[in-house]
Amino acid sequence: MAAAILHTDSRHKNGGLFDAVALLPFVQVQKTPVDRLDLWAVPSFGDYEQDEAFGVKCANAAIAHIRARRDILFLQNVVCAMVRKGECGPVEIAFVETIAQTFTEIV
Repeated sequence: MAAAILHTDSRHKNGGLFDAVALLPFVQVQKTPVDRLDLWAVPSFGDYEQDEAFGVKCANAAIAHIRARRDILFLQNVVCAMVRKGECGPVEIAFVETIAQTFTEIV
């Protein structure tokens, strides 16, 4: 169910995009014959405030990535991955709220 948008063969073709995305706190590299990225691999800490803070951290990292790469479509991929997971907890809520609050500044 992971959104796998890039694989290792793309690392050089996309100017290191795979590696840059893999460093984001909400992304996990899935080791397979061809490495894939799960664009929404977030833990639940079992504490609402900690989960919420992590969601804000993830959103701020996504915003920084989007600005640095000038790639607003990256957000679409992350949201699609989030929806596929089917979870809507404090991490997801904080992520979406933070993105929504700064959206006009992003684009």
